[in-house]
Amino acid sequence: MAADLGKQNIRFTMLMNRIERFTLKDLFLLGKFFDLDERKIFELAYRQYLQQKKQKSL
Repeated sequence: MAADLGKQNIRFTMLMNRIERFTLKDLFLLGKFFDLDERKIFELAYRQYLQQKKQKSL
């Protein structure tokens, strides 16, 4: 998956752990791999962002 986005595995893992660092272009490309439209992948990323934000504040 990382290679398909043009990212190294370490960088991709960092992006997954800090979802806000993904670009919209990367998110939309990722969505295409899973047959998700732009709105759906954005909503999923936003929910993940809120979850990560909540965990960091604990």
